[in-house]
Amino acid sequence: MYKKMLVPMDGSKIAEMVIPYAEEFAAKLGSEMILVSVFEPVLKDPERLHQTYLERISEQVRHQLKGWEPRKR
Repeated sequence: MYKKMLVPMDGSKIAEMVIPYAEEFAAKLGSEMILVSVFEPVLKDPERLHQTYLERISEQVRHQLKGWEPRKR
């Protein structure tokens, strides 16, 4: 039914109380549970933060696609 379930987290204990319920729903629905949190970084160099983020995501994609080959028609 649902492939992914986003569970927002704000760092509070109250928000963390929902995790067991979300786990149960995800298990019953066969969904992937994704915990998300958004914050504004307090950095002097936000461009470096963005570059680090892109490098990390690129490495994850490379790792996931390692050995992948397109289907031949």
